[in-house]
Amino acid sequence: MAGVRSIRTLKKYRRPDEKIIWTGNSGQEYQECRKRDTQDGGRDHDAFTPHLITQVGMLRDADYTGNGFKVAVIHTRYIIFYNNVPGIEDVSSTHPRILAVAMATAEEGEYWLQALAAGSKVTSDLIESDTVLEHGNNTITGDFASTFTSWDPTWEAELKPQFATPGGHILLLWPRALESCAVFGGTSMATPLVSGVLALMTGIRGHLDPVELTNIFAATAKSQFFNDGKQASSQLAPVPQQRAGLIQAYGAASMTTILSVPSLAFNDTEHLSSLLFSIENIGDAEVTYTLDHRPVAMAYTFAAGTGRADTFPNELTDDYATLHFSKPVITAEAGREEKVTVSLDLLQHVDNTRLPMYSGYIAQYGMMTRCCTSPTWRQPAACERRLG
Repeated sequence: MAGVRSIRTLKKYRRPDEKIIWTGNSGQEYQECRKRDTQDGGRDHDAFTPHLITQVGMLRDADYTGNGFKVAVIHTRYIIFYNNVPGIEDVSSTHPRILAVAMATAEEGEYWLQALAAGSKVTSDLIESDTVLEHGNNTITGDFASTFTSWDPTWEAELKPQFATPGGHILLLWPRALESCAVFGGTSMATPLVSGVLALMTGIRGHLDPVELTNIFAATAKSQFFNDGKQASSQLAPVPQQRAGLIQAYGAASMTTILSVPSLAFNDTEHLSSLLFSIENIGDAEVTYTLDHRPVAMAYTFAAGTGRADTFPNELTDDYATLHFSKPVITAEAGREEKVTVSLDLLQHVDNTRLPMYSGYIAQYGMMTRCCTSPTWRQPAACERRLG
């Protein structure tokens, strides 16, 4: 199951079994220790206070092994990292000169640095606590596909899985010996959520038809913009990454339009053909549907000039294929279905040796119903030649 990062984050921390040398050193004074750089404008190494053996050096998380860390290990035995993204992470150090490390949020770190710059003295008093819960807002990757989510196609050149669900920073039950709850991320967190929505849908519709429900989930899923892990793009994320989009339980439960397929895969450029799907109106009134094509970013698989799969984030472009419908406007009576044939025109100026993946969505606007979508995608013949 494709995973989407949560907007609200929750992290849980436990006291480790080993002794924390930092414990008992309350009232330690903080000092910023970082080489001057273009991003933050830290102190220069030569101007750094050399008497910090009992003080705490402050470092950005991004400078974990950089010049700032080298400065810190010379002048201090304690380091507190402040994050460069929302939330806090587990930190550690095996350097023999460092006795203890800790982490604060980006907001806390920036506040302390402003106080230091204003001439204030910043000290810490560490509390004794078995468990600490840290809440936050994920303003960078929240509501976007996780960077670790695998990309399609399958070896059969199909779209699998068909949609995405929340899979990052998920709160779940845990053994009592480990305090009954935990926070994890991954597709193993996303999949159980679908099981719950399936149970909800079965209760509403009175029957369990996996194929029908899969098609409904895909048709009502919400497509998301692309996010490279640092910022969002103005382009919709490629279908091979986010599939149909983020599952929408309420929309699926109230859907009265059933599509015959969850997605349309046009195979490759040497075996290209038109595809057929049907639209079924299970409502109690006639509905007129208007079909539209929503192209998304084209993704290159191979890095330029290497013949190897590129690392994330791979190169995206605004190139896209053009879809044609045999019936752009369809009227379906209550309880009836209509069939549509879809074909596409390919671009000629893209580099097929880099395995570009075209994709997009077919939007279906229905009078008396909400809009539903069906993802489409295709791959060039280069996929078969290079991977076959």
